[in-house]
Amino acid sequence: MTNDYSEMSDEELAALRQQIDRELASRTKKPVKPTPPTQPPVKTPKVPVRSFGGMSAKFCRKCGHPIWGTRSSASLGSHSTPLFYVKGRGDKPKQVTHCPGCDRKLSPGRLKYDDETEAAIRDALKRPDDPPKPNSTMWSEYCVECGYNIGVITSTPPQFYDEGDRKKPVNTCPNCHAPLKEADDVEFSELQKDRLWLAYSILIRAAEEHSALQPEFTHLLERMRNNRPESLAEVKGIIGIYLSGYNTDKAALKECLAKCRQYCQANGIEVANEFHYNYNPSHKEFKIANLLQEQIGVIVATRGWATGDSLREGVAFVRELERAGIHLEIIDTEDEDKPGSRE
Repeated sequence: MTNDYSEMSDEELAALRQQIDRELASRTKKPVKPTPPTQPPVKTPKVPVRSFGGMSAKFCRKCGHPIWGTRSSASLGSHSTPLFYVKGRGDKPKQVTHCPGCDRKLSPGRLKYDDETEAAIRDALKRPDDPPKPNSTMWSEYCVECGYNIGVITSTPPQFYDEGDRKKPVNTCPNCHAPLKEADDVEFSELQKDRLWLAYSILIRAAEEHSALQPEFTHLLERMRNNRPESLAEVKGIIGIYLSGYNTDKAALKECLAKCRQYCQANGIEVANEFHYNYNPSHKEFKIANLLQEQIGVIVATRGWATGDSLREGVAFVRELERAGIHLEIIDTEDEDKPGSRE
């Protein structure tokens, strides 16, 4: 093929043009992506239909419309979310965010039990002997409508403040301008609610533990008293002081010490050490092995010393003392017999 295009024949020019077209097509043609392997379709898990039987039945505080409430399951690192339902078509649960009766945004604090239950709760919490005290405690809560931080004093009527600033009283939310009239116009955050519920759960478990273990602890002390050695003379012992509550004055401490020391002196006990704090299993000086190594044969303590931190731990400790042959002598004091002391 000649390089002088003017001397080329028509057939040669046509062949050259086809060659150029093929070359350009091969350079500009996009690569064909490989077809991905066929995968089975992803099945979306079905959300179980909720039933009213698994939810608590309450009523809107403003209009009395029946509302059923529950909470979503909290995943790791998150907090449960309150969910609200009303009767929908065919009396099936229908999820809502606002009350169908008054259109208020729903929150747990805006719901109540039936009148009879509410009255019973008020009677249970009523303390007729306590004189009324002015309420000046401010709580940091949040607007139900938009979540804006509002400080509230739960007086009658409640007082509201912009972000808890006592110099900025408000009667509407500074963010969404929703009226603030009732205490349920604001609420704790979900994190605050979870922490409060945790605190209440701990208190409830402690109360249940106390009622279940207190008879056993009393029985252990009686058995320890009945099996008291005939003589404690020249036996090495330690003194444990329990102070009920905080800010106990020094006079009470001296009185407790005086009674324990008097008992040790009267029985010829050699006092090796004195502890002015409650028994705790984490303290190495109270480990049974260490007590035996120090040849401690008796512990003289005020009532409640062994159970100052936990009644369950106190019961376990007295059992260990009994098995090790270490006598526990409880000295009652007037301070611990007063109402409200932790026994």
